[in-house]
Amino acid sequence: FTSGNSISINEYGKDRVRVFPNPSNGIFYVEGVELNQKIKIYDVAGKLIKILDVNNNKLFSFDLSDVEKGIYFLKLTNQNIVKKIIIK
Repeated sequence: FTSGNSISINEYGKDRVRVFPNPSNGIFYVEGVELNQKIKIYDVAGKLIKILDVNNNKLFSFDLSDVEKGIYFLKLTNQNIVKKIIIK
């Protein structure tokens, strides 16, 4: 039995969190993040680049303009969500 409306566990909750603009020149905004958690930014090799404390769950901004162009991963620690972000 298969269903066309299934959702994987990894996708659950991703629509609640939005990162924009993506790609960006380094300034990003995140919407839908729970308070009192950390955002961790990793490069493609898995190296931790930056840790940010969330202080506003409506719209949170952060600046990665000092980081090299490329692909990075944003991990929301409490919500167990990972988003790919691109710096151009």
